[in-house]
Amino acid sequence: MISRISVIFASAVLCTAAAAQERIAFESTRDGNWEIYTMAPDGTEQVRLTNDPALDSSPSISPQGRKIVFTSDRTGNDDIFIMNPDGTGLTNLTNHPSGDGSPAFSADGNRIAFTSTRGGGFPQIYIMNIDGSGVVQLTDTIEDNFYPTFSPDGSKIIFTSYRDGDLEIYSMNPNGSEQKRLTFAPGYDGDATVGPDGRIAFSSNRDTPAPVIYIMNIDGSGVTQLTDYYETDPSFSPDGSKIAFSTYRDGNWEVYVMNADGSNQTRFTELPDLDSAPSWNGSAPPAAANQCQNGGWALFTDPSFKNQGECIKYVNNGSL
Repeated sequence: MISRISVIFASAVLCTAAAAQERIAFESTRDGNWEIYTMAPDGTEQVRLTNDPALDSSPSISPQGRKIVFTSDRTGNDDIFIMNPDGTGLTNLTNHPSGDGSPAFSADGNRIAFTSTRGGGFPQIYIMNIDGSGVVQLTDTIEDNFYPTFSPDGSKIIFTSYRDGDLEIYSMNPNGSEQKRLTFAPGYDGDATVGPDGRIAFSSNRDTPAPVIYIMNIDGSGVTQLTDYYETDPSFSPDGSKIAFSTYRDGNWEVYVMNADGSNQTRFTELPDLDSAPSWNGSAPPAAANQCQNGGWALFTDPSFKNQGECIKYVNNGSL
């Protein structure tokens, strides 16, 4: 733990990473059409972020909580937009005449995986930089590929594909290599999300008429059913102890949160309108001490520094 830093080299750089505010983003029709909202991790402080007559949906919060991406048809077709967590700084990242959607941040928050029909034909998975540049196609099959999500360590992208004649969950490297099937049950397996411990939560109708939430190991083993009504869109909390999800158990779509073992299922949205597609910050906030220690970061605790409470790293470029 760093309490004071002495700068020895004139060209040394002090890097900081501000602590993230933990939030859950979700989509809702409570104000007349689909818009993006966020709420505190206990379900309070529900705030509207977008305000457009178009359809805004499928939000994804960056792991550090500094940006939110979502899908919107406000340009006449589906594009991917990015904004600050308070709704400001709205920018169209894709601006393409095809359909782009289902965005998901990488573990470091610098890249975004998404689904697009820009190649003509079936939806495929692409990846781009956080500013919309450097678009690269990752899948190329004659069937649908969609719903990408990154593992917390950034080593894998988990996605859904119809390539083998059934909707199943697959994994691949972030460059598109080593595409591997993880589920083999008849029916639908999708909506995957990966927790800090590497386990995958997903929705499936393998044993039930309607999809419910399951959890399994990163290699597809150890499948366990967590819910039993009609649930989709699981999203792990930063520490992996909880899962937010959408459910139709109350007669309309609502957001619930449960423990990662399926216990203590609690309703977080209470309006008669539709609330769904929750997205929790994908990893622990950088200012948590254990996160700061990764990659040479440390936690600022000296009140004499203006960066109190942030993660810092002392970098020397080798010059005197």
